[in-house]
Amino acid sequence: MTGRRLRVGLDGSLASSKRPTGVEHFARSLLGELLRLHAADVEWFLYLPPYADIGCEVPPEVHARYRPDVNTLIKKPWLIGNTWRDRLDVIYAFGHLLPGGCRGRYVLTVHDLAFDSYPDCYPPGAPEGARLQVAHACRQANRFVVPSEATRDDLVAGYRFPEKRVHVIYEGSRGIFTPGDPGPLPEKVVSAGIAAPYFLSVGRLDRRKNVERVIEAYRSLLRDGVSCGGLVIVGPDDSGSEAVKARVAAGQVPGEQIVMTGYLDEADLVRLFRGASAVVYPSLAEGFGLPVLEAMACGIPTITSCVSSMREVGAGAALLVEPTDPAAIAAAMRRVLTEPDLREQLAAAGLRRAEELTWRKSAERLLEVFRLAAR
Repeated sequence: MTGRRLRVGLDGSLASSKRPTGVEHFARSLLGELLRLHAADVEWFLYLPPYADIGCEVPPEVHARYRPDVNTLIKKPWLIGNTWRDRLDVIYAFGHLLPGGCRGRYVLTVHDLAFDSYPDCYPPGAPEGARLQVAHACRQANRFVVPSEATRDDLVAGYRFPEKRVHVIYEGSRGIFTPGDPGPLPEKVVSAGIAAPYFLSVGRLDRRKNVERVIEAYRSLLRDGVSCGGLVIVGPDDSGSEAVKARVAAGQVPGEQIVMTGYLDEADLVRLFRGASAVVYPSLAEGFGLPVLEAMACGIPTITSCVSSMREVGAGAALLVEPTDPAAIAAAMRRVLTEPDLREQLAAAGLRRAEELTWRKSAERLLEVFRLAAR
């Protein structure tokens, strides 16, 4: 590589989702910051689906390659061929899937290994398929990027990948998540009778998000006479949707207000964050737990799990609870409602924590990983 810049290819397919959630937001945010780095020693090549919208402008110095809008069977050979034509040194995927045969050292991302620890939270056959994919990725990768020490430890222990080639790069909050006046809440929330102070649960409704226990904890507060403006559940349907809907429909208590909004755009989500008394996110397992950080960036108290990556993200700035104990979740919710000093402490600590974790820092760290891989 002497005498020329490092040639890095980025598979931007994950960043082009029309309805991004956690992993897609990761890809869009990190890609945008990478393209803004203007590293003098790097030449960027970006591989995208037809007509892709990645949420940011592609700088003119970046070589953007758009796949032809023809049969998707050409996706793999198209990508492989371009990596060779572009003489890549490194090829990076925002996930762990890349076809074999690409030119360059592979740098891949493993977001979480929850399918190993909680296989019952996935559809039949999905954990086995995911294990095969990660095992294959371990044979391809020169380096792995993971969003937490918890995920790194799981990858090293479960797949025997060398620890020195697994790099922890924390995620960041998007710039739209800041403190401020919530403004008008989404109509679906208002029409359900929700009013501040309400609790907010955010995330795709898969079973490991543990939303059923959040509902149970909320109802126990009402049974104990604690006043609360309601519970808002935000997120697209997934493996736990039917169970959550059934729990909302059954076992209702007097005075409860629960609304499920489905997927919301960023603007509505920010308004809901800002108006919440707390975000409740006691997931059973996460690779990172982005809603925790985004809530803290909005200056909102956060209740999350004492396990997996969430204890890292919370890092003294959130109330940590045992996620399988609804009474512990309810006790934390009660404290947020009844202890104003605690609310202020959590809000201030959360803002400080959010300032420590930025996508700019993530991109700079990832660039160093590319340089290491090329060596």
